[in-house]
Amino acid sequence: MLFWTLNLAMVTLLVTGIIMWRQYFSHYFSIPVLRIAILLHSASAFMLFTGILVHIYMAFWVKGSIRGIVEGWVTVRWAKKHHPRWYREEVLSKLEEDLLNEQSGKVGKTKVLFKGFGK
Repeated sequence: MLFWTLNLAMVTLLVTGIIMWRQYFSHYFSIPVLRIAILLHSASAFMLFTGILVHIYMAFWVKGSIRGIVEGWVTVRWAKKHHPRWYREEVLSKLEEDLLNEQSGKVGKTKVLFKGFGK
């Protein structure tokens, strides 16, 4: 949800910025439209700035996040604590893979590695 909200804020900033651009476009719009554009532009900038601050906070103060950002992997414990649904999906898929390997005669355990944030 946050991803789409911030993307919408960026698009809103672009559109309202073009509307407010006095030198080229503002004379095509009425005063009420310009006022609404200024209001939306300010609100979108505030949302985007707040989202950036939240991302900076999450990166530096949530232990283990920097490793995920820089190296592309997180520990099993971190995944279980911060993304339990993703953890369950990964563990179940690895367990199913182990079961199929055992049934096909392959010996060994599949290593659970949490790489990336999706499938």
